[in-house]
Amino acid sequence: MKGKLLRHGITTATAIALLMQPTMVLDPFQSSHIAEAAAVKAVKSVKLNATSTMAIKDIHLLMQEQGLVAAYTVSITNNGTKSLDLLDYFIRVRGKSGKVFTGKASTESKEETRVTPNTTKDLTYYVIVDKGTKVKDLVFDVIKWDFSAPNYERRIGSINYSSSSVLVAPVFKAQTVQFNGNKIKGALKQFYVTQDSNAAYVTLSFLLENVGYSSTDLSKLKFALQSSSYSVYDVDASSLANQTIQPGQRKIVNLTAEVPLALLGKNLTLHTYTLDETNKVNLANGAFSMPVLKASSAVGADKSRAIFMDGRSVKTSAGTVYVDASETQSNVTLDYSLTNADSTSIAMPSLEFALRTKEGKEYPLTYTKEEGAKLLPGIEKTISLTGQIAAKVDPKTSKLVVRQAATESTKSYVIGTYLLSASTQVGTVGGAYTHDKTYEIKMASVQRSPQKDNDLLVAELQIKNISPSSKATPNLSGYFMINGVKVNSDAKVVKLDDTISIASNGTYSLVVYSEIPYTASFDDITFVLTTPIDDKSSKTLYQFKSQTVSTIPLYRANQTYEIKSVGRRTSVDVVKSSVYTSNTSKYFYAEFAAVNKESRAAVIGNIGAYIEDSQGVVIPVEVSKVKEKVLPDGRVLLSAWGQLNRNFDSTNYKLVVGQAITETTPTGTGTDSAAAETGTVIVKPVAYKLNTETKVKTDFKNLEIGGYNLSLRNLYNTLSVEGSSVDGVKLDFDYELTKSGEYDYIATKHKIMFEFVDHGFNKSTYRTTYDLVSASEGSSQFLSEGSNLHTTVTFKDTAILEKINEYKDYTINVYDVINDAKILIASKQLTWYEKDQS
Repeated sequence: MKGKLLRHGITTATAIALLMQPTMVLDPFQSSHIAEAAAVKAVKSVKLNATSTMAIKDIHLLMQEQGLVAAYTVSITNNGTKSLDLLDYFIRVRGKSGKVFTGKASTESKEETRVTPNTTKDLTYYVIVDKGTKVKDLVFDVIKWDFSAPNYERRIGSINYSSSSVLVAPVFKAQTVQFNGNKIKGALKQFYVTQDSNAAYVTLSFLLENVGYSSTDLSKLKFALQSSSYSVYDVDASSLANQTIQPGQRKIVNLTAEVPLALLGKNLTLHTYTLDETNKVNLANGAFSMPVLKASSAVGADKSRAIFMDGRSVKTSAGTVYVDASETQSNVTLDYSLTNADSTSIAMPSLEFALRTKEGKEYPLTYTKEEGAKLLPGIEKTISLTGQIAAKVDPKTSKLVVRQAATESTKSYVIGTYLLSASTQVGTVGGAYTHDKTYEIKMASVQRSPQKDNDLLVAELQIKNISPSSKATPNLSGYFMINGVKVNSDAKVVKLDDTISIASNGTYSLVVYSEIPYTASFDDITFVLTTPIDDKSSKTLYQFKSQTVSTIPLYRANQTYEIKSVGRRTSVDVVKSSVYTSNTSKYFYAEFAAVNKESRAAVIGNIGAYIEDSQGVVIPVEVSKVKEKVLPDGRVLLSAWGQLNRNFDSTNYKLVVGQAITETTPTGTGTDSAAAETGTVIVKPVAYKLNTETKVKTDFKNLEIGGYNLSLRNLYNTLSVEGSSVDGVKLDFDYELTKSGEYDYIATKHKIMFEFVDHGFNKSTYRTTYDLVSASEGSSQFLSEGSNLHTTVTFKDTAILEKINEYKDYTINVYDVINDAKILIASKQLTWYEKDQS
């Protein structure tokens, strides 16, 4: 009778090649194939006949419910011209004590009974052995059925493995496994361990290369960790779901496992296996040594670490933590950078971040996720993280924990921890802060700018490009703290220079300002410099502290003020300033000569101003604005005015002048949207010391009115008669009106108001206003430019005869009218019906 079906377990120790490097992290620039580094002792084989051999290889022990299962591969080579009948042979497996173990073919191998000529067939078998069994304890007797021999069996050879045979791939070395009828070479590439009070968590990056000749479904490849005492721990390999690997293709997959803390300091082995569903047994087909199990060191502050993401090597690093502390909590911001070291782009991984304290508490950090974002080859991508921690937490003793986010098929797992360097960098006004090794940021001043209802705190920032090439203007902002309390009003940022880039060693200026109550007093001011992350969050960069606002430079009366903003360069001189007082009001009035210092026609820089007396009383001053472009070196006359309270000390005050930024508020929506001016912010201020108070002229010669000179003479009054009725009083006079030739443009339109005051019992008063040179809209009264001109001014009142009864003396007052301001510049007493020839 022929022999029985080959049914006993077969095993051998295969000579497995070793992988390139002994480190934990794969060099992303190594060869694209897994090289086997060194040969091991050759596999023993037994000759079945003159042309055929049988060998045992890939024997691996894996503990499971049935017991300790030894799975092995029988490799039969037939070099003959006829098929080899496997029913003529079988293998008996013996233990160290001589005990025989019953083997069984795997489901996929049980039907194989012949090996065709000039082929090799690999078959998988398994046997359940005693728990204490080692591979070196097993002996594989190859037996041929022989009816002439006792028991009809003839042993034709035996195979066993000494302790020097390599059965497990050394750490970070490769091993080829028989899987799904194909050959897959695998290697552990990265090993990362974290722990908490409950367990240790292992994250593995495992490299697979298909060295066979057909594609393979990787979803059937399983993994397990096994200790030296054969305790087995599940490994999550869900990342292999729905994945196939083509011949010659390489994939790096991520595996995770949770193990008891008692295993720390121990060695584990990573096993690959497949599930024989029919026999309900796990058949191990590979074994890979792992480093000693211990918590991995966190990446040093400002150091980088390569991590496999989507099978590609990505260099990662954590930046400095910036802390904005309050009494109960601290706002923290930091950057996390990723650089794809591969030659092709990959999708931006979905990551989760947390700041873990030395006590093990974790505070989540968030960031803005970009839809469809990718990591391009060799280009660093930085994501900004923000979050809140308890005020007592010290970020310098904490770690950044980075996790791959969970998906429908995979769990979340840690891919790295990073030590942190924290910064609450603090400087003073005038000090500098270096940002991104590119910009030197200096806070030139912090000022308080008076407004009609409230004041503004204004920080002026000067940014210098210290890199060797031009750079884009940085996106900066900030906020103020007064006496340690954050100012709640929104901070606004205004660029002072019309530029989008800064040349190497060039500078750029901007201001940040916030509204505060005019009643606010403080002992110290802090400006916190930030950079926006998204619409809702920002990152703190630096803090500039000052005990008070910056001192305003004091200028001499004839000293020129310069606006140096690119695109708005303008020189400004104060040509006139004084306080004018009448019986009913008190006004400040000044004029400035502004010159365009740009090389082409441009809108000159706007001027803002206020006056402040020796008692600290502040009066905002309105300054005319220029919206039209002015030619290079063109001169413009600007007017400034403001009404004073009666107690303002006009014998000791200062005029503060600075570059003006107009505040606007959006109005309307859609096509009707616009912006209404709501105030003026004064930046880069200087002060002129003043004590001038102009007396009202008592004649009408050489009256200076906004760039014009007006002289009146031969004044004569009469009653105005219309038909047979008296309807008012007329004032006739000759005049000269000339325009100053030194200005190309007069920014503000002035008017003249004539006031007639009768000295009779009723003190009847009449007023009428005239435009200069040409009539404004809605008016027909104006004084023409020229010499030896005559006009009649009529003060209408049909009841004048009832109000005036003496007709003796009267006074003519002349006012310079600017918007709503009426500044008395000349006043003279005259006599009814007598011509003034003075």
